[in-house]
Amino acid sequence: LASPTRWFGAEITMPSRLMFEALPYLRVYARFGAVVMAVVLMVSALGLAMLLRNRSDVGRAALVSLALIVSAMELPVGAPAGVVVPSGVALTVEGQEPEDVPTWAWLRDHGRGEIVYEQPGLPNELLERYFMYGQIVHGQPITNGILTNASIGFDFQKGNGDVRWPGQPERLAALGIDLVTVSPWAYAQAGIPAPDPASPPPGYDIEKAFPDGTAVWRVVADPVDAVAIPRSEGWWDPEWADGALWRWMGGSRSVVTIVAPEAGTYRVRFDARPPPRGRGYVLDVRGPAGQEHTVDVQRPRQVEFTLDLPEGRSDIVVIPDGRPRRPAPGDARPVTVRTTDWELTRLS
Repeated sequence: LASPTRWFGAEITMPSRLMFEALPYLRVYARFGAVVMAVVLMVSALGLAMLLRNRSDVGRAALVSLALIVSAMELPVGAPAGVVVPSGVALTVEGQEPEDVPTWAWLRDHGRGEIVYEQPGLPNELLERYFMYGQIVHGQPITNGILTNASIGFDFQKGNGDVRWPGQPERLAALGIDLVTVSPWAYAQAGIPAPDPASPPPGYDIEKAFPDGTAVWRVVADPVDAVAIPRSEGWWDPEWADGALWRWMGGSRSVVTIVAPEAGTYRVRFDARPPPRGRGYVLDVRGPAGQEHTVDVQRPRQVEFTLDLPEGRSDIVVIPDGRPRRPAPGDARPVTVRTTDWELTRLS
């Protein structure tokens, strides 16, 4: 089982965590499948040996033939038996070999172990695989490569996937992310208009620009005091509206993970809106160590309260007082309250 595993609202650390600490290159739990299949193969061989015991020559031949036929049925995978299945075409980026991609080659030759966030950084399986291959070339730590839904890294990427989004450089600085790559070819694959690699927004400086229009930018923004990450549990994906990113809360429980570099008292501030039709909601906000706040969102307003947070990660649970409903005709999502990014300021 994945670790931690959530049972009845409680997170339980599983023994598989020890395997990942010893073998971090496995990356995802599905890769244990090879080990499991090896064990199943041995157990199956022992089982077949037990079935063959004390049987006639004809019976043994029949059982072995049946096992071979059943095993062979899946081997061709739709191709005629004996046909050689060629390997896939080697990865190229706009006709370039991976070793020649300018951003990856520069990071390989100039990297100092700084954390790199390849942009666009939204969870996208195709792009993530490109970026993971690029890491083989340059060898620097990357923020990308997280293909596990509902993990904290996956949820962070959903809210910090484009250098043009407000607050992104400050959050990256707070989490120790040093560099971003801006590649129009990657934006094109994601179907997103690319920013101008030669004109970084506030919070970034050009580290290196390349003739093909790609660039490496350095994060120079002042870090925020703490970073709030809305989790997949109870939050819909962010949407751009009125110059900010907004998220609808959905379901009966929404979780925000706060990463605080220092323990202390923090002020939490965000804008909130109820659905456009019907009554609003009263939110029960539950922090660590039994802290609770009641937030009434009957109309658009700015929400503000304080939380005492330990160093590291803390989960904040938000519970609405009513059932979710659709925000508009034709929108089937069950929602309660819409909020902007949570801003945190350390008070003491």
